[in-house]
Amino acid sequence: YGAAYILKEMLTVKSDDLIGRTTIFKNIVNGIPHVESGIPESFQILIQEIQALCFDIKFI
Repeated sequence: YGAAYILKEMLTVKSDDLIGRTTIFKNIVNGIPHVESGIPESFQILIQEIQALCFDIKFI
């Protein structure tokens, strides 16, 4: 029930992932097939908004 879509979302680089987008561009130009994705900017904003409500969010 949507597990494939969730897995695809977790494994792909998002357009608002600034570091991942730059890394992928450099890898494509240099012919390196390795892809690393970081944390999307929208997720970082969500975490900051939750922390503004005094919830302690930590990454494992």
